[in-house]
Amino acid sequence: MKPQKTMIILAFTAFITLISGSSNEFRPCLINVNIPAKFHSSKTMYFNMSLDQIPKSVDWRARGAVTSVKEQGECGEWLTMNVVNPPPPPPIEFLFLNLFCRVKGNCNSNITYFVAGSCWAFATMAALEGLWQIRTGNLISLSAQHVIDCDLRSNGCNNGSTLTAIYFETMQHSGGVPSEVDYPYKAFQEQCRNDIIPSAGFDGFDLIPPGDEHKLLQVVARQPVAASVAANNEFSDFKGSGIYEGSCGNKTNHSVAIVGYGVNSDGRKYWIIKNSWGEGWGDLGYAKLLRGNGPVGNCGITDSYSFFPTLEV
Repeated sequence: MKPQKTMIILAFTAFITLISGSSNEFRPCLINVNIPAKFHSSKTMYFNMSLDQIPKSVDWRARGAVTSVKEQGECGEWLTMNVVNPPPPPPIEFLFLNLFCRVKGNCNSNITYFVAGSCWAFATMAALEGLWQIRTGNLISLSAQHVIDCDLRSNGCNNGSTLTAIYFETMQHSGGVPSEVDYPYKAFQEQCRNDIIPSAGFDGFDLIPPGDEHKLLQVVARQPVAASVAANNEFSDFKGSGIYEGSCGNKTNHSVAIVGYGVNSDGRKYWIIKNSWGEGWGDLGYAKLLRGNGPVGNCGITDSYSFFPTLEV
């Protein structure tokens, strides 16, 4: 008989939600990787725009360079843990699973739960889609499943790296990027397909170092960018059209795409971020994140490297 499965982590890949609804904990879907100094020094392309040259606001959605909001779904794996005697060292989930079983009065059996994370793949695709539309005029939803299946430096549905993903799609893999139609999203990792039909292609990528909001602003003025944020439970529960003013996590653990920026009526600056948690999150899948909030940015948005593709036509 199949073991009974308890959905401890619901649809959105980044956080654990107990069925009781009383506790949750954000689980990262992003691998933060160190950038070798040699690699960093070879990536020096910036647009060298002065503040006067940078537009006051840019929204790539309005300019037709952003595809529909995606939902990661249950991209991950089922794991089983004995909540009384977990394997050492006990993972972060143990505390909450143990609490769950005590509330339910059933601590004598294993609990099967779900962990996942493919945010890195969707953030990468959003950056690629944006530049392809800007350069060619064609807006195409590109395949997150392709990089989930084929980027062996990441971990499929169990988290990954925007660096290795954008490197794979722009430099390592020479066959082009397939569309979502030709290589559809399955929400689980499969064997990498070699019979793809390329729908877009790029000649490389570049990066923006941590702490440099001015350079990030220069790039976003030209194209969408794959970035990282320090998300937590409050962030994952956010809904609304205003600037997000809630708390954030302690370190970057989630990937989003920056698809614009602006200034609201009271003069506060913000980034426009596109998430991959469906239209039920934020403002139909997007959110405004405070801009100009110190060297790490609000929710750490400038605390890690950001990445963008390149394409000369």
